[in-house]
Amino acid sequence: MLISASSANAITNCGPYKVLGIQSQANGVNLIRLQLSTGVITWKRLGSWSVPITKSHMAIAMQAYAMGDTIVLRYQQDNYDCESIDYSTNLDMIRIGK
Repeated sequence: MLISASSANAITNCGPYKVLGIQSQANGVNLIRLQLSTGVITWKRLGSWSVPITKSHMAIAMQAYAMGDTIVLRYQQDNYDCESIDYSTNLDMIRIGK
């Protein structure tokens, strides 16, 4: 599991995750079901349709799902729990990779 933090800019990078599923809800919230290399399965908030960047985040998650690639998520806080189920925290960045 990749985790990094910086005291100047409190961030945590989580992953790499395998995307197991993508869920869009009637309230406009989008969630992704993820698996860490340790086998831990979790849900994370991808974003809300009312926030413009969510479309880009969704496109990257869908590409990773379709291609079987992994993703890394970044959160704007120190010591974010990458293994937690989290339906409310907005991510700052999503990266796709092999």
